[in-house]
Amino acid sequence: MELRSIIDAAPTSARYQFIRTKLIEIFTESQQRRLQRVLRDMPLGDRRPSDLFNEMKRAAGSALSESILHDLWVNRLPPYAQAAIIATNVPIVDKLKIADSIVETMQMREVRIHEVSASNHTTDNDLRTEIAELKQRFDRVTSSEKTRARSRSKTPVRPHNINSGEMCWYHAKFGPNAKKCRQPCKFAQSTSPNGKQ
Repeated sequence: MELRSIIDAAPTSARYQFIRTKLIEIFTESQQRRLQRVLRDMPLGDRRPSDLFNEMKRAAGSALSESILHDLWVNRLPPYAQAAIIATNVPIVDKLKIADSIVETMQMREVRIHEVSASNHTTDNDLRTEIAELKQRFDRVTSSEKTRARSRSKTPVRPHNINSGEMCWYHAKFGPNAKKCRQPCKFAQSTSPNGKQ
């Protein structure tokens, strides 16, 4: 419809030139709009840094100097690439190559980290399962040990053949298994061949 109105309004002489000029006016971005795009609307996204710079340069045309364009471009780069580009004192062509190389390397590193993380997640799950199984085994063993210890503690100590009042506390408590002895104690006498009752 827009094209029809232009054709209808075209004069009889220099008709082609009139239509061409009108089309350029309507469909070509204004210089101001292009500068706005360069200043605000051109993030790096998933492009290479060199592609971004070239697009910014095309959009800006001659309205921006290369140094201003360079600064705007650097601000769109990731922080790790910004530091490297600012630190290098080389022509812009070389800076584009450096930026491309850095961003590509970091993207590949992120992919590898993601893959390792996914692999570790599986390993972590396997490890958790193994730990849970080991804990169950340990619980079973300790439970069995506690049961045996309780049954041993309930076994009555056999009475000794001498009066416990004549023995030290250790022999009265532990009998022949006592490791210590306090005098006066007749336990040793009672177990000797002469002292046997």
